[in-house]
Order: sequence, then structure tokens, then C-alpha cells
Amino acid sequence: MDVLQAIEIRSSIRSFKQEQISDEELNILIKAADRAPRNGSLHLTVLQNREIIAKISEDAKQAMLSEGGWVRSRASEKGYQPLYNAPTVFLITDYGINKYSLLTAGLTAQNIIMAATAIGLGSCFITSVSRAFDGKYCVENKKLINIPSEQEVICAVVVGYPAEVDEHQFKGAGKAIVNHIK
Repeated sequence: MDVLQAIEIRSSIRSFKQEQISDEELNILIKAADRAPRNGSLHLTVLQNREIIAKISEDAKQAMLSEGGWVRSRASEKGYQPLYNAPTVFLITDYGINKYSLLTAGLTAQNIIMAATAIGLGSCFITSVSRAFDGKYCVENKKLINIPSEQEVICAVVVGYPAEVDEHQFKGAGKAIVNHIK
């Protein structure tokens, strides 16, 4: 599959089979992440331990429940898990959060997502996971998965085999507004 096909069919998958992705597929995704354009450092933490993934997801959910508005409402939905019970989670971190680290993280996540789509895996971009590495969860969770204390979790990409494909699956927020000047 070429990149334009992957862009066309990509959707945010939020339901995964419990089967772990293969080592070959994992290596393809790591290579794709490493090839992303970046300004500065890149730190990936790949989680495939189900107990650790469940803990991080639950901590993020509990942090979301302590907030207000849309975030609390989303976390209150029956069965909601921020990491969607995915078998593989890529955490993207950097030393501090600034416009360059945010761009690097976004580009890295996009490469992982496009590579996953191209090899038949489902994926979803996650920002709520950062809450599991703030406040009361910060020290414990960073230590649990060996993220240096001075690094910030910016985002995650969850990956796995899609449990089912829904023709109405969310494919983005709609058409972009384009200002084209000739």
C-alpha cells in the first residue's frame, strides 16, 4: 500500500483484538517513528505488558475524572478506557514541552499511524495518556516504565489488530478549511 492509500483509509480504531502484534510489525513501526522529521531528541517507550497498560490507562482515566467539562464527561462513559485495551502502546516523550517537541511528537505519531495502516494494523492517536504522568501519578508511573523524571509524556499511539471495522468509524473532524492563494 502506498502512502496516499494509507491516508485515504486511515481511521481511529478504538476496539482491538487481544492478539499482540508481531515483532516484525513492531520493528516496522519503530523504524517509521525513527524516520519522522524532528527537531531535537525523540524518546519512544513501547508498552506491551497488559498489566502496565491497564494501570496507565486507569490512572489516566482517574485523572480525567478529577477534571471538569468534556474531559470528565468522556471519562465517565461506561467502559471508557483511554488506551482502549490496545495490546501495544507507543508513548512519545521529550525533555519539556515546547512547540518543537509538540511538532516532533505529532510527526512521529503520524508516521507510526501511517505505517500501521499500511501493514493492516489499527491505531489511534491519544493525548489523554499524559494525565497518567502528571500530579500524583507522575513519579510512580515514570519509574514503572523507565521514563526519565525530566521527560514529559506528550502523546501516545495505540496499535493492534482491529476487533471490527465499522463503516461509520470516526475518520477525522471533517474537511480542512483551505485558503489557497495563487
